[in-house]
Amino acid sequence: MGRGFALAIAGVGIAACGATGTPHRAVIHHAAPGSTAVAGGCGATPLHRGTLPGWAESAFAAGGSRSTPWPYGVADNGTAVAVVFGYPLRAGRPTDPVNKVLWIMRLPRHGSPLTVTARPLRGDGPAVHASWPADSGPGEIYPSYVNVPHAGCWRMTVRWAHHTDSIDLGYQA
Repeated sequence: MGRGFALAIAGVGIAACGATGTPHRAVIHHAAPGSTAVAGGCGATPLHRGTLPGWAESAFAAGGSRSTPWPYGVADNGTAVAVVFGYPLRAGRPTDPVNKVLWIMRLPRHGSPLTVTARPLRGDGPAVHASWPADSGPGEIYPSYVNVPHAGCWRMTVRWAHHTDSIDLGYQA
């Protein structure tokens, strides 16, 4: 192993820790070329508008569009996209607009439901649990309404067909 390679590995290890030495999770952002960042991202998840990642386009391509006018975020491992129809998301149980999120999954659903567990990214608070059946199309999608009790950044852990990914979504008061 060469000295340059060893220094690169050491640099990655140092970069993975914050000032407290706490390791950060690896985040892979798969925003597509042709998309632009928009306000409203939180935690490790920026929001984008425009062209979706290529694998997620099928959910919109059936309607003749390869992009979305709604903001979207890509989950940490790149296996799910959250299209935020109810932008900006609001705490509580808003009705106009509602907190609609369309989940587009990169990996097959195999007829399994989507379960979402939301926890406040900072501070304590109750976890929110919800589930939706695999009864929508085209492609691997789940329409949902994800409501949380208070404003802030929430970590959404999504599970379907033995797959798991996470994304941070912000909610306003």
